[in-house]
Amino acid sequence: MRVISVVVGAVDQVRAGPGGSPALYELGRRHVTIEGFLPDYFDVFTRAVVYVWQQELREAFTPDVADAWRTLFSYIIDQLKYGYEDEWRAAISLQPENR
Repeated sequence: MRVISVVVGAVDQVRAGPGGSPALYELGRRHVTIEGFLPDYFDVFTRAVVYVWQQELREAFTPDVADAWRTLFSYIIDQLKYGYEDEWRAAISLQPENR
């Protein structure tokens, strides 16, 4: 349900017009605190979701449908990465050896 909530929120943001998504940016920032999380997992997640939808939708998963989902997830993942990277840089700059 959390993933669906993120997807719905991203669609609403895209419909609202250009610019980033503060909610997705913040969600990306929070991923820095997840022990063992690596930013590459964002891309792995996208590939996994697209693969599952392809398996479930079968012939309904047309090239246009695939492109639409990949475009949406590219937007979502870009926003998450922006937040993650900013938070990671901030956390690194606060370490004593970096002051």
